[in-house]
Amino acid sequence: MRIVRAAVWALALAVVPASRMSAAGAACESLKTLALEHGRVTLAESVSAGAFHAPGSPNAQDAARFAALSSFCRVTATLTPTADSDIAVEVWMPQQKER
Repeated sequence: MRIVRAAVWALALAVVPASRMSAAGAACESLKTLALEHGRVTLAESVSAGAFHAPGSPNAQDAARFAALSSFCRVTATLTPTADSDIAVEVWMPQQKER
């Protein structure tokens, strides 16, 4: 049951309406203070269009895909539904509605 609850929190982070994200990204960064019962948000940052760079050395095709991305809110969290769990999640949410 605890794992299900942790998964629900991860899903909740994923479905924050894009309309709530401000142009300046203030709403995105405010997710860092979100209180989770069994976990914590470790990163909440706005990423400008085309500015994301993957860790390591991505191949040319991946680099081109990242360069074509619209702006988004990048959120990472660690979920701990049990004492011995350490579940890392990352969610990218668009900051503007796609047309």
